[in-house]
Amino acid sequence: MRSGAGGGGGWRAWTLGSLWLALAARVLAGPLPLNYYDIGYALVWGREILAGHLPDYRTPGASTPHPLGTLLGTLGAAFGAPGGWYVVQVIVFVSVGVAGTALFMLARTCLRPAVDPGNRPSRRATLGGGVAVGVLLLSPPFLTDAVGGSGLSDLPALALVLTAAALVAADSDSERTRTPLVLLAAAGLMRPEAWGLAGAYWVYLAYRRLPARRLIESAVLVLSAPVVWVLSDAIVVGDATYSLTHTQAASQTGAFAHGLAQVPRATLDGVRALVGLPVLVVGAIGALTAVGIARRATVPALALLALALGEFAALGLADVPLIGRFLLVVAAMTCLFFAYAVLAAGNQALARLGLERRGPRTAVTIAAALLVVVVAVSHIAGDARVRPQQRAAVHAEAVLVSLARRPRVGAVIGDCPGFSVPRYTLTSLVAYDFDLAPTAIRRTGTAPPAPGLILVPATAGAGRYFGVTPARLADLRRMTASGHQVARNRSWRLYVSGCPPG
Repeated sequence: MRSGAGGGGGWRAWTLGSLWLALAARVLAGPLPLNYYDIGYALVWGREILAGHLPDYRTPGASTPHPLGTLLGTLGAAFGAPGGWYVVQVIVFVSVGVAGTALFMLARTCLRPAVDPGNRPSRRATLGGGVAVGVLLLSPPFLTDAVGGSGLSDLPALALVLTAAALVAADSDSERTRTPLVLLAAAGLMRPEAWGLAGAYWVYLAYRRLPARRLIESAVLVLSAPVVWVLSDAIVVGDATYSLTHTQAASQTGAFAHGLAQVPRATLDGVRALVGLPVLVVGAIGALTAVGIARRATVPALALLALALGEFAALGLADVPLIGRFLLVVAAMTCLFFAYAVLAAGNQALARLGLERRGPRTAVTIAAALLVVVVAVSHIAGDARVRPQQRAAVHAEAVLVSLARRPRVGAVIGDCPGFSVPRYTLTSLVAYDFDLAPTAIRRTGTAPPAPGLILVPATAGAGRYFGVTPARLADLRRMTASGHQVARNRSWRLYVSGCPPG
């Protein structure tokens, strides 16, 4: 790869930019309430791998395994609890940094010929890249819900896909095609949508008439991710299609939108939830304008947007849950076209209409600047509102680890191994923190709990993130009133019922 690959200073600038953005995102977001359910299972499976066993994917209620996500979980599990959770935070925020840097590079590459037809170094293109990244990373739902809820697959996959796209856009005529395909293959071990992106890139390479040997090598890379995924399922579970059928089964629970007919509504709702309605509307206008006015300049971003939308539709066709965080690539491209709309689309439209006089151009520039300011203020205000709401969940996870490490708790678990939690979303978190198998953890029902330990949130704030409503919390307190309290802290109560308290 050339030293300038990626459109600006090579790997050193890319790395420094990623680390800076990762740190900025961590400062802005604060410690996040992570997706304890998916991440917890990845850590539990990683712990099983480190113990020399195959991961138990068939645990009832377990999340869908992703091969590279499980590998990252194994890395985290090597540090135990709470170390594994800190490793996950690092992976999440580094992924944010890499994704932000790649989006900046991609936006600058696409916007440079659009805002400066001479293709000279352009401050406007650099500003556009900054606007695209800022609009995405400052969005409260993205910075909190999407980043914290992404698990060990969605955000790293986004970072890899955007990096591949940025490299291709910056050096589209290069014969060096292996790096983007390697990145897409790695992304394909986290999100199956990357398979289609890799396949589309191979078709593009075939269109360019690469030598047959290069096309064969590229095809091997394209096929590597689905083949490894299928082999992983076959080895671990004995069912090569386990990940697909397991995910399809989640659609039948009624908890998620699914099916091809739900794709348009799920797409609009998902992108709106990630970046907000103003960014969605302006970004859509920018994309449509680019098709008519600056298609040649923005073709890499338009192609990625179209392919990402097609991949989401394919999820609907496969009848798997249509979850908002599966639209991260679409959201990133929406932010890129938001930047195009506010920096170039208005003036280009005026030029097409023959209205290039100073007055109209000044009015368009002022309107665009005001729009950016309004969106930025709205995002920052939203972040300020969300952060206090996160603290209860972050604190609840942190003190749960300390609760699990108390010697008396360990003694009771040894004498009375049953463990009940109020909701299934706590299963993997408790399994990892208390060093238990997920199959040993039961869900507390409405009847008196089975003998063993019973975990109950101490406050409404601690329970809210895990889906324990105030009414349910009141029921749990009545059910455990006759139990013996083994341990407590600000967020949790741990009772024992039906066996010696230790």
